[in-house]
Amino acid sequence: LMATVNSAQFWNNWFQGVIRGNFASGTYPQRRAYVSLTDGQNRMHAMNPYDQYEVSIPLETAGDCLEELGHAMYGPYALYSGTRTPFLTRFVKGEDGYLSNTNGGPRMYMNLEDFVLYSTGRRNAAFQGIMNLFRTSSNCKARLHWGKAGWIEHGQCFNGAKEYPNSWCDFGCAAQELDPTRKFEAVADFWQFGATKAGRDYDLLTPEGYRACCSPEGFKHAHCQCVERAPCT
Repeated sequence: LMATVNSAQFWNNWFQGVIRGNFASGTYPQRRAYVSLTDGQNRMHAMNPYDQYEVSIPLETAGDCLEELGHAMYGPYALYSGTRTPFLTRFVKGEDGYLSNTNGGPRMYMNLEDFVLYSTGRRNAAFQGIMNLFRTSSNCKARLHWGKAGWIEHGQCFNGAKEYPNSWCDFGCAAQELDPTRKFEAVADFWQFGATKAGRDYDLLTPEGYRACCSPEGFKHAHCQCVERAPCT
């Protein structure tokens, strides 16, 4: 069914029936609890494996992003055909963690799942079209969730200084201070932290770059400029 039935209404009704017992409609005060799946619901995913994606969109442009998404989903491109589950939406306030998705302000998160890839063995082009819209649209400016799928296709040319303009180089300073031998350096090539000061280029992941543009409080924004990575193809 995951491979052949692309009716959004069918799958919406089917999944509502499956998870109806996990939820109760209403507005409640803050609760010390979390939603969990039953053993039976978890076992269903052994038969229907999927990749889970999540993006976050600035709250101030979320309405425009959803309007554009709706046109792409139900317009000539019919991107809805790549989905099988309703998108999960949540709202998170801004925080100052250097690599927090909500660094810079509150965001709307959209969680979506690709059930088609593993059911067919083929790339789910319609689903990836949705992800491409999230990542490339000026209305969405979506950031990828650090721990979920999407990086291989939609993060190949990730530009940290562009996507996290207020904090990327702060993280570079922290990385050099706390891990000067690069023990925890990742395989991905986008962990680049370049800066300029008085016309000179620095790599923050070096002692010289750290001395020029960093302190224990973070990146010296008043004296140095965080630089985007070179264009990627």
